[in-house]
Amino acid sequence: MGLGTTKSAKRDAVFVDLKFAEPVGFRQTIGRTAREGVKEGERKFDYQYQMHDFVEGNLAGFRVKEEPRYDDPAQKDLVGYATIRDTDGGPDVVIRFPLLGQAGRKMVGLLAAAEHAKAGAVHLYTNFADAGTRIGDKVLEKPQAYLNCKVGNSRGEKLVPLYYGEDGAPLLDDKGHPKPLPMGVKHVIARKEVWDFSDADNQTASTAAKLMQVLQPKQGVTDAHTEGHEDAHADAHAEIDLNEAANVAMRP
Repeated sequence: MGLGTTKSAKRDAVFVDLKFAEPVGFRQTIGRTAREGVKEGERKFDYQYQMHDFVEGNLAGFRVKEEPRYDDPAQKDLVGYATIRDTDGGPDVVIRFPLLGQAGRKMVGLLAAAEHAKAGAVHLYTNFADAGTRIGDKVLEKPQAYLNCKVGNSRGEKLVPLYYGEDGAPLLDDKGHPKPLPMGVKHVIARKEVWDFSDADNQTASTAAKLMQVLQPKQGVTDAHTEGHEDAHADAHAEIDLNEAANVAMRP
């Protein structure tokens, strides 16, 4: 008689949030403690975290979901989930990040560049510089967070973010180099300066749609929609289809 064990198709996973305010890095929730005397609408738990400077492995999946904002559940934000597979057989790392923002735009462009280059393993890393730090000939006037990606590991070639248009084609200049995202446009409304990043957000959303098309999670890739992790953020997550990611960003 044969005896055996059937393993689940799902892999173990570690979930991290990309944080672009100090402390900068990939934040892992390692524990939670119930709060006493919590009133309705207040946070039910205090969370314990561990910060990581980098994530390394193969890009194995990408998704975009529409999630309620923590500070106002009636409002929704687009959130990206990138799955990085450990090349040594360890657990997947699922990176959660707001799609439309400085860090999210950079993350999407770096992931697209890695996929376009067929990079295989990637090394995503963050660092932080205080105001007054000299970088080359420039002195920072305010603190600055950085997100970058190298091919393979920390010694690999540094990637330049790549973005796609609505037609699914990479946005390149006349020399074949990736075009940077459009700059924000400053408007003055009621005597207040307001920055409009609609063009950059549209290209980011188009790039995210392209990534979802080529990086549909394969069997065995952990779904970011798991108990415990989502409880730390929100109770409801709506999956976005390939076109909806771009459509939501383009709404006025």
